[in-house]
This record gives sequence, C-alpha cells and structure tokens, in this order.
Amino acid sequence: MTAGAAAAEVVELERDGRPLPTTLHVPSDEAPWPLVVFAHGWMGHPRKFTRLFGHWVDAGYAVAAPTFPFTNDMSSGRGFDDGLALYDRAAPPKALLTIELPGHQHYVENEPPSPGDAVVDAVTTEFLDRVLHASDTPAPLVDASVGSLESEGVW
Repeated sequence: MTAGAAAAEVVELERDGRPLPTTLHVPSDEAPWPLVVFAHGWMGHPRKFTRLFGHWVDAGYAVAAPTFPFTNDMSSGRGFDDGLALYDRAAPPKALLTIELPGHQHYVENEPPSPGDAVVDAVTTEFLDRVLHASDTPAPLVDASVGSLESEGVW
C-alpha cells in the first residue's frame, strides 16, 4: 500500500471467478487507521472519487474502494435498490446527506468541482470522527441551498 490518495494500490481480489479489484488509500502516518469501505453507486468507479478519498486520508482514515463488476462505469450494468429504502433499513448510527444541486454524483466526483464538495467532505469526515472516534463535535451545518442532513444515533 502507498500513502495518500493520489498514489494508490489496486488489489486484485476475486471470489468464485468474479473479480473485485479494490483500490486502497492509506494515510502516511503510522498504522493502525480506521478503515472506510467506499461503495460507488451506479456507473461509478473509485478513480472518480480520489479527491474525497484524499480528504478522508488526510483526516487519518484508510479507504478501500472496490470496483463493483456490474455497476461500474465500464460495465453493461444491472439494476440496484433505491438508496432511500436502503437507508431506512440500515441500523443506527446512520446519517443521510441530501444534496440539492443539479446532477447526481457531481458533488463527490473529482470533476467538475461543485459547491457541494466542501459539504460532503465536512459531513462525511465529521460522521466518521463522531462514530469511530467518539468525537463530541456538533452536527455540521448544511446550507439549505446546498442540501440537508438527517441522522439517527449520531448527533
């Protein structure tokens, strides 16, 4: 593994003949680090989110980002469940950040830069700090023109 989000290592994982290449990003400071497993959405790919991974790595988190074989931007695609239904079924602690900006994924991908980038960086990092490090930081403020935040068992 290499340090930082710009220089990452891809580990070629496989199960029952099904590939699951996973990109690893780790902090440059001494291990151990909390691990964040990032799941890209429909037509996503880990290479699109290195800016966000860099923010998490700078905050002291290691990131494992699998490239899912049937939903990445290089696949022929398959259907996936509705995200809100998955959130509703998830056990706390959990948080749902809704971004009210044009486009779907542009506020977390590397390009183009978006007014939502800083909000996603701050909220996700503060969530990780709160849940994994028992930080007592208050809920981050989200400008209503950018989005909204709800949580259960976090703030």
